[in-house]
Amino acid sequence: MKEFSYILGVNSSSKIVKGTKIDVNTGIIYLSPHSSSGKNVCPRASAGCIATCLHHGGRAAFDTKIHRARLARTNYFYTHRQEFMSQLRKEIAAAYKKHGDTLAIRLNGTSDLSLALFADILEEFSHIQFYDYTKVLNRVHLLERFPNYHLTLSYSEELDWQELVSTAEKYNLGIAVPFADVHPSTGRVRPSKTARLPLEWRGLPVFDADETDARFLDRELGAPKKGAYIAGLRVKRTTRERESLGLTTKFFVDATGH
Repeated sequence: MKEFSYILGVNSSSKIVKGTKIDVNTGIIYLSPHSSSGKNVCPRASAGCIATCLHHGGRAAFDTKIHRARLARTNYFYTHRQEFMSQLRKEIAAAYKKHGDTLAIRLNGTSDLSLALFADILEEFSHIQFYDYTKVLNRVHLLERFPNYHLTLSYSEELDWQELVSTAEKYNLGIAVPFADVHPSTGRVRPSKTARLPLEWRGLPVFDADETDARFLDRELGAPKKGAYIAGLRVKRTTRERESLGLTTKFFVDATGH
């Protein structure tokens, strides 16, 4: 089978490319999220998460070619797994040749697949930092298996908060939380440049996780040196309908504490 055009994009989104200012170059895979391909790549996606998925943000909000490419990439993963993995190895090797030790890899850009599926790759490229966000809490056991893997837990309105916090405390992890700074008169989410983050939420300090996507460096960049903390993410402007769904499902957290 002819190779797919590309699997791994390096510095391929406005959030990911922010890592370059701290000398991090990130390779990331974007698949077709949740069950939009017919295969569920986000097993713990909540109603709010599905309704407000970043798959519909940025250029993807109006460029249908992006959706088609993500769908084709997802089908490639499921129907030609061996070829997919072989090509991914080549692309990671090429990216490392170009970027060296500044390269980091996030295999789940718009998915939440277990990195156990990529075990051979994590072991083969043990000199490269891999990282991820997940709503599947039992994935923390992978941290013991792969020293080059970093994990951030993801908040969901459907997850048990106490279990989420206790897992983050036990494994010394951050919890990514989407905060919506809503304008009181329009009811719309404020643009990212003017949106605020709280200093703390539910008793945990909030670290500004919008500065870069390099969560494995949060402790070096100002997050608490140990224990659980909130990796605060500003909800990005989208359609009025999606903003409303995020707020009504409580997947978006009110940044003002109301």
